[in-house]
Amino acid sequence: MEEEEEEEEEEEEEEEEEEEEEEEEGKKKKKKKKKKKKKKKKKKKKKKKKKKKKKKKKKKKKKKKKKKKTKKKKKKKKKKKKKKKKKKKKKKKKKKKKKKKKKKKKKKKKK
Repeated sequence: MEEEEEEEEEEEEEEEEEEEEEEEEGKKKKKKKKKKKKKKKKKKKKKKKKKKKKKKKKKKKKKKKKKKKTKKKKKKKKKKKKKKKKKKKKKKKKKKKKKKKKKKKKKKKKK
């Protein structure tokens, strides 16, 4: 998401520069510097907000763990679930490879 926002801002800067070239040289240089500084500040603020949101989520998880009385039994169940998810992901990758091979065979027949 951040990369897309930066690209849009760069396009805006180019448009502004073209408009300023029509004006006098002395005014043009001053305006360019001011506009670029404002945009840099905006980018920094966006990144800081995203980091703060992540920290809040982590704090909520810690509070939930404190409330649980039987910690050991629940932790073991969670580990088993994670292993199952990993196996499913591997199976999906294998299926994708098989599909690609079938497509290649069809192309050879057409030739």
